Amino acid sequence: MPATLRTALTWAWWPIMPPFAVLVLRLDGERACDSPYELLSAATSIPVLAWLLATIYVAAHAWLFAAWLVTATHADTLVPSLRSVRLLWGRQAWMLAVTAAIFVLEYWPVPLWRAFGRHVIGCAP
Repeated sequence: MPATLRTALTWAWWPIMPPFAVLVLRLDGERACDSPYELLSAATSIPVLAWLLATIYVAAHAWLFAAWLVTATHADTLVPSLRSVRLLWGRQAWMLAVTAAIFVLEYWPVPLWRAFGRHVIGCAP
């Protein structure tokens, strides 16, 4: 059963994570240089776009939770080892690594994004 669920998650990854990665990069750009707490105000003021962005955002979080749940159930532990992850996910384990990197960028603290924007990108304070 975990292999079947893993296959479904592998297929679901493609329409969810690439758009989420683009959204995260755009949000991080705003956190670094613009208004860090009023993200994508032009897009979110249009209800259809706001719903689309929210759907992508929630779907990515649901995918991550489902992937963890399948992996943890297969490994029979809340914190699966890398070996367990590789055994279940096989050649698709890279998807988990990419997903983890995207979520690290999404939840990176705003003050660090602001400092990055000022000192690396050269955004005005």
